[in-house]
Amino acid sequence: ERTPEDPDICIDTLQCEDCPAEGISTYVTMNASLDEEQIDGDLDYRIELVGAVETRFSDFLNLFPGIAQLAWLNQWGLAEGQVIQNVFSGLQPANMPHALVARPTLWPRLTKRFVVDGTEVEFWWVIPIHESERLFIENSGAESFLDDVRQGRVDVFNLSRQAVSAV
Repeated sequence: ERTPEDPDICIDTLQCEDCPAEGISTYVTMNASLDEEQIDGDLDYRIELVGAVETRFSDFLNLFPGIAQLAWLNQWGLAEGQVIQNVFSGLQPANMPHALVARPTLWPRLTKRFVVDGTEVEFWWVIPIHESERLFIENSGAESFLDDVRQGRVDVFNLSRQAVSAV
């Protein structure tokens, strides 16, 4: 996937079907961002994104690399509980235009420190959310919503889900 603004930006996406469960596809960017500042002495630093949806939502693959391209172009610093607004606006059939950033706890190996060829790699999970969920997170913080995600009380893989009613 190359951006028309800068053909040197190339973001590959790895798709894993039936991961972390049957009927779910996980997508991971590869070579998404390389930070010019070194974090740990001799190591470069790279951020990769993780997304996961029910496999039947094929539109996700078309939009997912775009988030990584925006992050790279805008030099976004990502953090647990951050909301990125309007990055999933074209996602069908979802009415979830925003993405909540979280540690990829459903993939425990991705929460650990990776060093690959002299580059520290950090993974962030982007979860599509509704506008009402974004407002709740903005007003109350992300922790209770993320707890519900971690406990499986929010079907984050279903892009046609209703907004969480407690939100």
